[in-house]
This record gives sequence, structure tokens and C-alpha cells, in this order.
Amino acid sequence: VGGDWSNWHMDGIGDVDGNGTGDVIWHNTVTGQVTVWLMEGLTISSVGFPGTPPTNWEIAGLGDIDGNETSDLVWRNTLSGVVAVWFMNGGTIGSLGFPAGVPLKWQLEQVADINSDGKSDVIWRNTTTGTVAVWLMNGGTITGVGFPGNAPPEWNIQP
Repeated sequence: VGGDWSNWHMDGIGDVDGNGTGDVIWHNTVTGQVTVWLMEGLTISSVGFPGTPPTNWEIAGLGDIDGNETSDLVWRNTLSGVVAVWFMNGGTIGSLGFPAGVPLKWQLEQVADINSDGKSDVIWRNTTTGTVAVWLMNGGTITGVGFPGNAPPEWNIQP
């Protein structure tokens, strides 16, 4: 893979095509373009270009939000706090979801299956108070919200 990659950031690794191996998600910080390397071991089997959102959107996390055994991209608008989900179908977007907006003082910490329903949930932390919040997800719908506690600012939530 040649060319100038200085403006590209690796935003995550997730299995967007459901073949059991991690695929590499790249995001161009200048143009907004997203590129997906669909991997087969050490080989790029295919490259996808699912979209080019405005540059005020960032990939905040990856997880299987809809429970179909492929990773989805969770986006956050850095100006408004709006959250969006790209439900991935290999290197393309299968569908979109817009679960809610969140004040900017809340940071997305992790995307993980908290309630063991086979769908990833979204874990937030308030950067001012340390309050932790969890969105229980079912596709693009928030089915429940919980506030399990507070964590000091110097603590990190680990996967």
C-alpha cells in the first residue's frame, strides 16, 4: 500500500466482515475519508471506502452494536456531541443509526457487551464529575441507561 499516509490515523481494529479476523479501520484527519483494510491474516484481501464524513466527526469506538457478529463504527460529532453508528457490512455501510446526542463533557470510554445479550453497549464518563454512564444498546436504539458509579479523573476504564 503506497502513497502518503501522514494524515491517516488507525482508529481501530474490528471484524467488520464477520470472517473471524480483525480488519483495520483508517480515518484521514484532513479529508474525513474512512478506509477499511479487510484482512486475511497478514494479507489485505480487500479494501473498502465506506464514506467520508465531515472532519468534525471522529470514530469513538468499535463494537458489535446490532449483534450480527460484525464490528460497527460508533461516531461522535466533536462540535455537537451527536452520536452515530455505522452498521458495517464488510467494507461498506449496511445502515446508519443515530441513538442520541451527549454533552461534550461526556467522553466515550468503551464499547463492550455489558449485559451479555450479544450486543455491544456504550460506556461514557463525565470528564468533570467522573460519573460513569452505560447505554444498553439494541442496534441503533438505547434500551436502558444506568449510572453505576463515579471514577476519579486519574483512573482509566480498560477493556
